[in-house]
Amino acid sequence: MTDELEDYKQKRAQEKDNRERIAAQIKPEWAILKSETESLVMDGQEIDGDRFEWLSDQNEPALILGHVGAIFQDRQRNGKLEECRVRFDRKPLGPNQVWVDPKRPFQPLVWSFTLTPRGEDLLWLVQLQGEPLSSSALAKKIAVRLAEYHQEYKKHYENWWPGKTG
Repeated sequence: MTDELEDYKQKRAQEKDNRERIAAQIKPEWAILKSETESLVMDGQEIDGDRFEWLSDQNEPALILGHVGAIFQDRQRNGKLEECRVRFDRKPLGPNQVWVDPKRPFQPLVWSFTLTPRGEDLLWLVQLQGEPLSSSALAKKIAVRLAEYHQEYKKHYENWWPGKTG
């Protein structure tokens, strides 16, 4: 019984250490993920002639490709980062801009992230996606999904005109 109790106490202590480590590192790791994603723009990456762009909105920065974007969103409470996600959607509009087609052709796709310890590393786990990823690997995965979303969007609007669906 003593061994089981010790194992339980040790497991609880490890879980507490992990929670504290994640709480202390989630903001810096979130900043690293955004920076890694922005670096794809600096590298001049493009898909079919469309270049990735970075929208440096302080509240919701975004990786843009054509008319769609991967918008980085987070929620904080009492100065603590509680939720991190990327929403794949039409790109954010600028001042005095409107969409020609007010209806979205697709529902936004949202990836929610949690930070998880793997040995000494902290990795991002994307809800419903599988393996935990480093910030660099996740940035590339975000770019790939954005490129797919971009192609879906372009295909929808190839033969579009107001009043007709693609």
